[in-house]
Formats: sequence, structure tokens, C-alpha cells
Amino acid sequence: MKQIIFIFLFILLFITGVPNCTKYKCDCKDAPPYYDIQGFTTQNYKIIGIDKERFIYEKLLSTDSVNATKFALNIQAIVNYYGQIDPPILLPDNLFINRTFACSCAGPGYLGTDEEIQNVIIKSNANFKPGYLAGDTLNIFFDITFYGKIQSSLNQYLSSNPQQAPEGFGLVLNQNPTLSLEHTFTIHYYQTNGEFYLFSSEPVKFY
Repeated sequence: MKQIIFIFLFILLFITGVPNCTKYKCDCKDAPPYYDIQGFTTQNYKIIGIDKERFIYEKLLSTDSVNATKFALNIQAIVNYYGQIDPPILLPDNLFINRTFACSCAGPGYLGTDEEIQNVIIKSNANFKPGYLAGDTLNIFFDITFYGKIQSSLNQYLSSNPQQAPEGFGLVLNQNPTLSLEHTFTIHYYQTNGEFYLFSSEPVKFY
């Protein structure tokens, strides 16, 4: 009897093929978002060069000071990944085979997330320029980067209806502060599903 079942399964797999997640043959569309944002971490960097239109960074130590237009804030999402799902081959429940046997979504993150970014607001604990004091919105002084390459100004990016929440991005200053030269930036991050995250950079000293 077992030989007959093995032969049947071999023929079935030969005809239909083993489920191939990279070709979306697994029923991944019914899975929960493949990553779910739980929070964010930040790291201060300084820009030390450009290679093929992408910034080259090095970590900014707490004892360092930096020219404001060379300052970059790296923001990385803390995420939960979701994975393995049943293959779309219908097998009787009494078969002695793991029903998830050949199918897990290629990843992590290949389907991204269905969470959508709504708004990002950047503030500082110190006065930045006349008219932009501690607690005021400083978005106009920041550009957004992906993989080290400037995408656009932050406000332009947000107005473009970016939809899918990025798993990581950078913020770079485009102007020097003229009042205080020591800042801790706080980011207010909103998603369309009602989730809100508040996180801050390490203190940074400009010159």
C-alpha cells in the first residue's frame, strides 16, 4: 500500500512540480504581511564620500562633531517576519506527509508589508534656525535616502503617496543650524493603520 502511495505522489509531483515560492506558486497572497513593523532603531553617521551616486558613511561617535550637511541619520525598522505556509497541493489529511513540506515563502521580506506610511515629522530638542525652534517641525531641512542614494526631499517623498512602509531609510540634513549646534532629533512616525512610533537619535554636535 505504501509503495502505491509513493508512486502516486511521485507522479503527482512530476506533473505539477514541487511548489516554487519564487514563482508565487505557494499561496503566499493569503499569508499575513510578510514583515510587520514593531519599532525603529537609529544610528548617527557622517558622510565621508560618494561612490556611484551613493553616500559612503562611517559611524559617528558620541565624542565626534560633524558638519551638518555631512550628517546622516540611519533608521532601521524592527520587524517580525512571517514565513511558511501550506502548499496549494490538496492532500488527504490521513497521509503521513508534512503538508508544508516543500513550500515556504522566499524571503525574508520578499512580499514586503501591507503597512503604509502616512507621515514622518522630525523635531529637535534645541533651536535650529530663526522660526524653527525646539519642538518645531524640521522636515524642510531633511532629504530622504534609500540604500545611500537621495530619493528626494522628505516632504516631497511624503507628498508622493509612498504607500508601503520602508524597512529602512536615511535622513540627511541639507542646511546647517544657525542657533544651537547640539541636537537630539525626535522622529514621529505614523502609519495608515493607526500605528505610531516615537524614537530619537543620539545627541549630535555640529560645527
